[in-house]
Amino acid sequence: MWEGEMATPWDDTLKTLIRTDPQAFVDWIAPGAHFIAERRCELKNWKLEVDSLLDVTVGEKPMLLHIEFQSRNDTDMGDRLLRYNVMIKGELVNKAKSGQVLR
Repeated sequence: MWEGEMATPWDDTLKTLIRTDPQAFVDWIAPGAHFIAERRCELKNWKLEVDSLLDVTVGEKPMLLHIEFQSRNDTDMGDRLLRYNVMIKGELVNKAKSGQVLR
C-alpha cells in the first residue's frame, strides 16, 4: 500500500489465507523452504504494511519470504518490492541493535 491508501478486503482476505496455511504458500513460492513464523511488519516511518513476511529455512539457512499480492497490474511493483525490502532490513537491523525481539 502507498502512504494514505487503506487496506482493502482483497488484502485482508489474502493475509487470512496465508495465516491459515503459511507452509502451503511457502511451498508454492519457495519449494523446499520450511515455514518457521510470521513477522508482523509495519514500516513505521513510511506508514506501510507488507502483505506477508515469513521466517523460513531453506536447508539449514534462515531466510525471510516477503509476499505481496496485487489485484491489478502495477508496473512499479519491482521498485516497490525493492524499497519495501530495504526498509524491512533497516527496521530489523534497528530492532536488533536496540535489543528488541525480532518477531
